[in-house]
Amino acid sequence: AKRGFEEAREKMIQKVLEEVRKQAPKKAASNEYLAFVKKNAPREKTEVIGNSALKKSFNGLKADNTMAGVKFVSDNIVYDLSLSGAIEAQEELVRRTITKNLFGE
Repeated sequence: AKRGFEEAREKMIQKVLEEVRKQAPKKAASNEYLAFVKKNAPREKTEVIGNSALKKSFNGLKADNTMAGVKFVSDNIVYDLSLSGAIEAQEELVRRTITKNLFGE
């Protein structure tokens, strides 16, 4: 029974994570996200890679439609300000938050 519960819980967590990832491109087009990126973008000359929906906001953007948001590349340094990167980097925190909110653990 415990294994069945764990599998069901994992399925629910995965569904929530999928929905978060699905909503990320919409959030990446928001004024709040664009203001955050412009405030935190590196000042030195960099290549901008991101979703093609953001071409109007970033001159010379190299399209990568698998991303929600943008990242900047300078030599071998990557400044990942994308929502995709944030979700991936913080997945464990997101999982704990989902677990706490759904299951009270």
